[in-house]
Amino acid sequence: MHWNAIFPDLIAPSSALAVDGDLTGRAVEELAQRLWPQLLAAPPETVVDLAAAGALDATGADLLAAAHAYAAHRGSALRVVNAAPGVQRTLLAAGVRPELRKLTSAVPA
Repeated sequence: MHWNAIFPDLIAPSSALAVDGDLTGRAVEELAQRLWPQLLAAPPETVVDLAAAGALDATGADLLAAAHAYAAHRGSALRVVNAAPGVQRTLLAAGVRPELRKLTSAVPA
């Protein structure tokens, strides 16, 4: 799995992570290893780009739900963008509201 991070000086004041493939199994652990330190740094906003994720399992949904709740507790925002319709449904069931509009510049190629 490849990860791209946008540093706050490139798109201030947010930071972004993109997944490269389905958010299942080992990929969830890899995202957690990148996402939690970022949230602990308390940026005003963190963006998770799921454009490449065709699937999301319960563990991935739980991770994003917990991260969303933690960010809100810290006064930060966690935005989940570019999710496929099936992924959107799973996120909604987990209590995470993904942004329905597609962002083309969440994370550079």
